[in-house]
Amino acid sequence: MDGENPQSLVNTDLYWPNEIVIDSQGALYWIDGYYRKIHKLLTSGSQPASQVVDLSSLSTDAMFGLSLHGSTLYFTVWGDVAGSVYSVPTSGGTPSLLADDFSDKPFGLAISDPAVQSGTNNGCTVSNPCSHLCLPTGPTDRSCACPSYDDMTLSSDGVTCTFADEFLLYCAGGDGQIHMLALDGHESGRSIVVDQTARCVALDYDAPSGMIYYSDVAFREIRRVDLNGENSETFLLKGIGIVDGLAIDQLHRRLYFTNWNFVYATNTGEEWARIEMINLDGSNRRRIIESGLYRPRAINLDVQNGYMYYTDWNVHPGIFRTDLDGQNRLVIQSQNIENPNGLALTPSSIYWIDSHYNSDLDAVMEYSDLDGNNRQEVTYNFPMKVPFDMDIANGKVYWSDWNETAIFEGDLTTGNHRKLVGGVIDAMGIKYATRSGGPTEPVDDCTASSCPICVVGNAEENAKCVCPDKGGKVSGDNGQCTEPSSFLLVADVMDIRMVGLESSDRYGYAVVQAYEDDNIVAIAYDSTNRKLYWSNVHDGTIRRADFFNSEDHEDFYNGAYVIDGMDIDEANQMIYWTDYELKTIERMSLSDVDGSTHEVLKTNLTSPRAIVVHNGYVYWTDWTPGDAKVVRMNINTKVEEEIIQSGLQTPNGLAISNKKLYVIDGDGLKIIRTSLDGSNEESFLTGRFNHGYGLQVVGDSLLFTSWDDNAVYLANTQSKRVEKILDGLIRPTEIILIGGTGGCPPNNDCSDLCEEVPGGYHCLCNSSKKLDEDMKTCITCSDTWLVTSPSLCRSQCHVNADCTEDVCNPDQYRCVCKGGYQGDGSSCTECPVNTFKETHSTANCQNCQAHSSTKGYTGRTQCTCDDTYIRDSDGTCVLGEPLCADLTKPNHGDLLCGYENTVYKCVLQCDVGYMPAPSQGTQFICQSNGQWHGTTSPDSCVGPRSPITTTTPSPGRPVFTQCPDGDLTFNVPPDGDTVDIDADIRAEDGNGNVIPHEIVGDNVQIPGTLQFSDQTKAGIHVRVKAGDGEDVVWCEFLVKVRDPHPPTITYCPPEQTVTTSQTKVRVYWDEPRATDNTELDSIITDRESGSEFIVTVTNGVETHTVTVTASDTSGGKATCSFDIKITHNQEECSTLSAPDYGALTCGPTDTVYQCALHCRGRRVPTGEVDLFQCIDGSWNPDSQPSCSRLAPGSDISAFARFMYEDICDVLGDLQEFIDNLQARIMDHGLCRLRNSQVCTADSFNVRCGKNGRRKRQAENDLIVELEIKISNDVNDSPIEDEEESFDLLETMQRDMNNTMDTIEYLVKNGSLDLEINGEVIQSDPNSFDVTEPVWTCFEGHMTTTDGCVPCPAGSYYDQSMNECIFCPENEYQTEEAQLECDRCEDGTFTEGIGNYRESHCLTPPPETGAFPLVIVIVVVAVVVVLLLIIIVVVVVMVKRNKKEAKSKKDTEYARNNEGFYDEIDDGKKPKRLNTVKVGKAMYDGGECENPNDYTSLEDVKISEYETLKRKDDNVARSEDIEFKHNDLAAANTFTGSTNGTAEEKV
Repeated sequence: MDGENPQSLVNTDLYWPNEIVIDSQGALYWIDGYYRKIHKLLTSGSQPASQVVDLSSLSTDAMFGLSLHGSTLYFTVWGDVAGSVYSVPTSGGTPSLLADDFSDKPFGLAISDPAVQSGTNNGCTVSNPCSHLCLPTGPTDRSCACPSYDDMTLSSDGVTCTFADEFLLYCAGGDGQIHMLALDGHESGRSIVVDQTARCVALDYDAPSGMIYYSDVAFREIRRVDLNGENSETFLLKGIGIVDGLAIDQLHRRLYFTNWNFVYATNTGEEWARIEMINLDGSNRRRIIESGLYRPRAINLDVQNGYMYYTDWNVHPGIFRTDLDGQNRLVIQSQNIENPNGLALTPSSIYWIDSHYNSDLDAVMEYSDLDGNNRQEVTYNFPMKVPFDMDIANGKVYWSDWNETAIFEGDLTTGNHRKLVGGVIDAMGIKYATRSGGPTEPVDDCTASSCPICVVGNAEENAKCVCPDKGGKVSGDNGQCTEPSSFLLVADVMDIRMVGLESSDRYGYAVVQAYEDDNIVAIAYDSTNRKLYWSNVHDGTIRRADFFNSEDHEDFYNGAYVIDGMDIDEANQMIYWTDYELKTIERMSLSDVDGSTHEVLKTNLTSPRAIVVHNGYVYWTDWTPGDAKVVRMNINTKVEEEIIQSGLQTPNGLAISNKKLYVIDGDGLKIIRTSLDGSNEESFLTGRFNHGYGLQVVGDSLLFTSWDDNAVYLANTQSKRVEKILDGLIRPTEIILIGGTGGCPPNNDCSDLCEEVPGGYHCLCNSSKKLDEDMKTCITCSDTWLVTSPSLCRSQCHVNADCTEDVCNPDQYRCVCKGGYQGDGSSCTECPVNTFKETHSTANCQNCQAHSSTKGYTGRTQCTCDDTYIRDSDGTCVLGEPLCADLTKPNHGDLLCGYENTVYKCVLQCDVGYMPAPSQGTQFICQSNGQWHGTTSPDSCVGPRSPITTTTPSPGRPVFTQCPDGDLTFNVPPDGDTVDIDADIRAEDGNGNVIPHEIVGDNVQIPGTLQFSDQTKAGIHVRVKAGDGEDVVWCEFLVKVRDPHPPTITYCPPEQTVTTSQTKVRVYWDEPRATDNTELDSIITDRESGSEFIVTVTNGVETHTVTVTASDTSGGKATCSFDIKITHNQEECSTLSAPDYGALTCGPTDTVYQCALHCRGRRVPTGEVDLFQCIDGSWNPDSQPSCSRLAPGSDISAFARFMYEDICDVLGDLQEFIDNLQARIMDHGLCRLRNSQVCTADSFNVRCGKNGRRKRQAENDLIVELEIKISNDVNDSPIEDEEESFDLLETMQRDMNNTMDTIEYLVKNGSLDLEINGEVIQSDPNSFDVTEPVWTCFEGHMTTTDGCVPCPAGSYYDQSMNECIFCPENEYQTEEAQLECDRCEDGTFTEGIGNYRESHCLTPPPETGAFPLVIVIVVVAVVVVLLLIIIVVVVVMVKRNKKEAKSKKDTEYARNNEGFYDEIDDGKKPKRLNTVKVGKAMYDGGECENPNDYTSLEDVKISEYETLKRKDDNVARSEDIEFKHNDLAAANTFTGSTNGTAEEKV
């Protein structure tokens, strides 16, 4: 009974063996819930198990509990509605029902009978020396044990429980447990479970406080717990990703940890990694390494010597050492390193284990000196397959191993080893510790320091003062943390970073740290009140914090959507912003506490982004593709003007300085500067950065962010120098410069030049110099320049100069003359004769060396050695003799021979009238072997050359006295395509007599006719010959035929008049026709028949002109045009009311006038109704807009899917594989979340077949589907408090995300690989997928993927349709989440549907007595006359109101001061991002449709809500009914009229 010597009694014919029971004779009974059978086994014999009873015919439901009393067995049966308890004899037979009124899933059974349990003796009753627990192991034997959940362990005497002083801590990641194993106790002592979590990985022990710190990668947090298991709490949550390594500096009370994860600010996701430190009291958190990291894992500290060691794997795996502040990185090992997991230190050595998990190499343990020298392998035969972590103490090494599922101990001297603990699923972090620990009071350079974070020094450096991320302070040059007066703020997804500009400390302090799914874009700073404002586009809020106490955040405004730009008007204490989704510019007082000063200044924008307020104007950018621009508007008059209309692609950032406007163009890769009215434009830094976003300017300095470079740059408009001042960011957006003025003092310490920068100055150097390490002194450097973009030089370079970058002083640019030229770059002249300059430099040309010259040329880059001289290896010209024999001089030509540098060659030159033979080369090179390369007898000059133009005759020879000079061109007539041609040609002999001539070839005859064609248009080559024999002369010319006449349009469509009520209409016409005398090329209309015409007027007429152009192949064109007159006639719809918790964005589209509903904060559109269109005077749908709250249900479920590729045909018994997989998953603790069960054996679905998500589908893949269900353990009914309800909703969503992330983590790192029949079956790491979540909602709630929506008052829930239905006429409902509506009392009625108050049930007016007939007639007549008068007046007023309303339609205010909103494109509105991201499913997908819009991520499907429907759509309404929803679900105004507009009923 002490758990030792386990034996397997039965391992076949089992699936769900649930509860077991044993009788006094040693007979063991168990019930299998899946097979629904009870079996029996005699434990004292060797007989196999036998079946007691088959219960499969009793029920198809699962069975669980089993108990025994006497000769009767009792068991539980689950049911859909209620569970049952049955009994059956131990000998079998028919079950009897005892009770059926239990819960739907009754579990265990127990029977208590004191008579059965009396008079038992065992080893503990005979003798019990144990101090705590005595466990019987036989009639007289026993063993002592200690409580599992305590820090006491069994001492060496085997009976006493004591507190161990020497112990081993380790993480069982699969079980989510932290264990303590005593190393100084009894050998039979077991490990103690200290704490339970989801998936622990790294851990360390702090002896002074007696606390264990550990990471939970499932819940993304660092936790801590007392050694005795008490006070378990979250230590760090915000900004925590995957923490694989922890290390505690006990002396200075500080925790170091590795940290990495993904953030999905873009479609593909960005990866970040860092190493951080934080005080153990939670203060002074600081990131110490952020760049050059990929997957940091193990970490260890050598505090005494001032060093930190860590491992990194993935891209550039290795082992590294830095100072304790993360500076001065040294590579300890990088060769033959793949997966360095564990790390341990001794006083003289560093040890590490490399699992080589990503290759076929075996795992290895190695060590070296602390500086990386003398690397050696531990050659002992230690059992290692996939080792994860290690520690060393007292000459022994301890390590954990995933595949061995064990913790080991090895002796580094003898090589002896042993397994300390087995059965540890996913053995992770391990730590040797002693209860007393080491010294607790530091005695070092930091002992008396007042610095917030003092890190001890080492042999190379003294102690350093480091400042925490938060608090708004930087390290000053005095070694203390001070508030900077000049600093830069940068928005970077989850952080706002601060960079001080006055000192040498350029670290980016994370002064604001948000949560993982936040997305900070725009920022603004109120220097008067020292408050920082930022927008979070994830939840549409503006938040703020005291800059020097940025831990306390508060919501400033929560009615926004996607704020890309913000600016503060300090003088008037107003904040302005752009909202991309609402298409607005808005503002609000900084002192506002209730939103009363909120104002919408501008609506109907397209893609607003950056914004700046200056001198009564608001400036903003619009990055609409194809129509990007910069606009400004007078705040008082609202008059606006487009000041930059062209040359922009993605204007992201704006800044104003010294009466100049600066714009950064993200995709245009440039910064533009203009006057404030957009004139005098000039560009800077074109092509020097990638996708710039934020921009600030002070003096000549530009500071800007780059998305693609993940950095912040500082540039100077004069020197063009660019410096990266902050990198390692994720996706930096807006920046703010506070202070920033700098200057060069008269007595500055720059040896050459001084340049003003924000917060101070930089030193620069003259040409051919570079800055020394002190960044102040200039030292001589070689005159080397690299050609770069012309835009980087401040002036125009000479045609023989290039814009170049100084290699000696990077980021320094100037015009430098090319090789062969000298000058200052703005003026360059050729090198004179016998001088040269090899390449770009600022030097002048040099004289040629002895025995060389430029052969009379100027502008040479080198000199040529004189004849018979060759260039030696040192560059000088020395006398040389050719190795090859002389070549024979050719007939009709000559050879020009000599040295060209070190090469001797000859060039063939033929006499006039002769040319080299077709097979003859012209250049012959003497090779080093003494042989010529080329023909050895270059004597093949042949001729004479063929004439090309009129031959110049020799005396007495024939001559052409008349031959066309140039081309002959003939025009075809207007009515034909052929033309007569002729030419004056005359040939004479030497005596002046006319002689015959003939045209060679048959392509043309002169005189004759030619037809217009492509050939004759280009020209026909005519060759005319005169004479014979050797006395032949030639006349050559071109004959061309052209068509100067344009086509004739024979039919041009007539004018059309079209009438429509839409904002877009399609118009058709007969195709135009045309002819041409030669060849018609095309007939083009600038609008095709059937085109859609956009109607821009309301109830008016507008004219569109269509132009027809006919062209022929000669380029002739003829045009005509016709008009399309469109008459627009549309009835207007009544004004929609914006609901509480929502806003309407209204405007015309290409087809209709429509309004889009935007719900604020934690509200969603009620139903699927978020778009309302005005069609023929009525809204479609005709219900009023409504926003409802989201609420949690009873549970949320989703399926995790992954696969094992191509294994089905080799598995054999599939059930065996399924059983092993289920056991592995259950062993990993994936089905446990805190105290809840999120999956069971029923949750698995395993099948062979195709995986629909894979491009390559295989029938042999094994697909695993695991359902995860997160239950609402807090409430079994809806929560009324909205904040509490939404917090629970987010908790359940986060639990689902974390569980799915853990499963993905296990699939990808191989933790779910299985060994079947000696073969390892690996899960496909890229196959992981997650389905959309499904909520089980409470009664009266509509189900969506985002949560549950309670049906608002005035409606009821229809379960069959999962819809909220309006209460029909004569019914009402005052509460939300109801299943039916209440009927009005008899004798009362309602005037419409959707009634939410009992008072809406009206009593008919009382009937009156009869009047005399004459009185009735008189009264009726008077009423009729009055009604006629009223009708006339009303008609006139309605028409006047309609006319006035038309001019205001596009600028109509939505009610509740929500402002007027944007134009909707194609009936679609921008979608908000889903806050529920399930695992990685949110991020699967392709590229964003527009990469400049970081909100257009490929997300999980946006939640859909069903439409509120009426029971009877044909119910006629007599008049409009308005009613207000005042509950938390939806405060709306519903209009239920179907009988016309409000104006018609006046």
